[in-house]
Amino acid sequence: MNQTLKYLITGLLVFLSVSLYSQNASLLERLYEGFASHCVVIDCEFTMNTDGALAKGKCKVEVQGDSFIMTGSGVDIFCDGKSVWTLDNDAKEAYIEPFGDGVFNPARIFSDMQKLSSVVSSSAVGNGMKYELTARQTCGISKAVLTIGADALLKSADFTLDDGNVISINVLTMENGPLKNKGHFSPSNLSSDWIITDLR
Repeated sequence: MNQTLKYLITGLLVFLSVSLYSQNASLLERLYEGFASHCVVIDCEFTMNTDGALAKGKCKVEVQGDSFIMTGSGVDIFCDGKSVWTLDNDAKEAYIEPFGDGVFNPARIFSDMQKLSSVVSSSAVGNGMKYELTARQTCGISKAVLTIGADALLKSADFTLDDGNVISINVLTMENGPLKNKGHFSPSNLSSDWIITDLR
């Protein structure tokens, strides 16, 4: 499930990155403006088809700049822009990694925003728009289909990963909230019964 959450983080952040640079995608641009000036909270359901095995779940994501928190299925992932903590609450195990390592690195996605994806088609869906995106270079996701409402909030997304697996997201709620203190994106002190692996 930890890998599924990392795929989901990657998908959401790729989605955010392309929104800044889409030339004829005003709803995407309006959506990005919300992410640029707020702490955005998304509650969503996801399904992931990995080599014929279907994984389903719900999660909550808070995104603010290069910081985020993702919670769901007993796993919490915190990132303050410097370190990433993955907490397995059932096993009471914590893994701390430097921000910037691996394929699922939000830092790389943000630093390469303009290079990652292009809008290849758009069409009206009700009062909103559907956008099909394709990757310009390898970033973990080869293509995506995004549906955005007239309120410039994400409604759903389908991401096709480089390995052909697909993750689908149905957004239950999305809110542009006030900015939060940087400390909000680090876990509270863990008790002595946690096993902590610090890879920094």
